[in-house]
Amino acid sequence: MPPKPKSPSAARRLFGGQVRFHRKRKGLTQEQLAELVNQSASLIHAIECGRRPALSPLLEHLDRELDAGGALMDAAGYLVGEKVAESFVETAELEKQCVAADSFQLSLIPGLLQTEDYMRALLRAARPPLEDDDIEARVQGRIERQKLLTRKPTAICSYVVEEQVLRRPIGSKAILKAQLGRLLECSAMRNVSIQLMPTQCMEHVGLDGPMLLLEMPNGQVIAHLESQAGGAQVTDPELVRVLRQRYGIIRAQALTMADSAALIRKMAGEL
Repeated sequence: MPPKPKSPSAARRLFGGQVRFHRKRKGLTQEQLAELVNQSASLIHAIECGRRPALSPLLEHLDRELDAGGALMDAAGYLVGEKVAESFVETAELEKQCVAADSFQLSLIPGLLQTEDYMRALLRAARPPLEDDDIEARVQGRIERQKLLTRKPTAICSYVVEEQVLRRPIGSKAILKAQLGRLLECSAMRNVSIQLMPTQCMEHVGLDGPMLLLEMPNGQVIAHLESQAGGAQVTDPELVRVLRQRYGIIRAQALTMADSAALIRKMAGEL
């Protein structure tokens, strides 16, 4: 398999080339393939030219109709840059391998805990606006990331979220209520802990911003910090040590898991 392309545009072109190769191997025109997968010929053309991503379930349908034997599914791995924000691509790959993840969020529900409707509402609010295909690709990327919560071997996941985040009706009150239900479901998982930082805690050590700490199988901890300008990965042992200390204090300042779950239920009942 060739080296993974560094840019999303190159990734799309490479994937499109794989679709074209397998289509021609089968002796099909773009129109014939489009009919087989119940899509337009213009979409097949756009995919082969790298202008549009192939999203599930179309991806699986293409692989099956072209008898690609999973080759297109493998090639879709090149599209990781299309499915997550560019600044998070490398961290997303590390996240798949981690044995533990600690996350603190000031303004949003963490991605691994989001419902699909909450994801879409957030992505539609982005400026400059994202294309519908890009939104759906990123939604699928987050859904793929959520496998960390249920994969084997188990990863231990800890989340601390500002209380005010759960009071903002992203999308609608109905979407927020479903999102609160999702948090309660996740909090019942034995490998997941969810705590709320109460609004009445006027000063806490997390006010500088969100953080994600990933513990790797070799014991190394890698941090990812987000800002308006994008994300930054931190590997310096001293800086990581400081961030881990801060996260420990944040957890101590937050509500307990039981009190957090009770507050989430109360908020859901008020919607």
